[in-house]
Amino acid sequence: MSEKNRSVERLFLAIYFPERILNRMEQDARALRCLLNGNSLRWVTADKRHLTLLFLGDTPRDLRDRLIYEWEKALSAFPAFSISSGRFDFFPSRGRPRVLYLGLGDCPSLHELVRRIRCVYTRHLPQKTMTPFKAHITLARMPQRMAAPVDKQLIRETQPTPWVTTAPAFHLIRSRLTNRCPQYTIVHTFPLRPNK
Repeated sequence: MSEKNRSVERLFLAIYFPERILNRMEQDARALRCLLNGNSLRWVTADKRHLTLLFLGDTPRDLRDRLIYEWEKALSAFPAFSISSGRFDFFPSRGRPRVLYLGLGDCPSLHELVRRIRCVYTRHLPQKTMTPFKAHITLARMPQRMAAPVDKQLIRETQPTPWVTTAPAFHLIRSRLTNRCPQYTIVHTFPLRPNK
């Protein structure tokens, strides 16, 4: 690998979930597999499920270090907040679905955290186009050709297992793509201020 390639990392910011929440997501995934019988979806394994806050993509290490420093300054006093499960849905919402995901309940604190994260990021990369933030956890990706039609309305009407958890921190993650699945490594952790 060249020196140039070693100095660039594929990065994203995300919130991880405790094991009890991942277990509930896995229960839901098993139920959805039964409803989608006949279709070979690529299911995200429990250890890879997360809530993406910002996808940075290929990032030079010097920019990574500056962003870490500025996010720490800007967000050191940001309070921890609760996240709750929402409902199942698809990307895109119309036409052939590519992603099956679990949405989240309304959370103003989460959206404010993302807004502040983006403010720091776009100061360094003002040319970047920011798409609207959609809080979701990817459960599965659809193949190009489905063995059977997907009843999207049935999936949307299926109730996920309800859960609520606290987000005590978010993480900067390095993603290394492999033939089998991406490998994630935590580069830096940003603790959120505990609620009294």
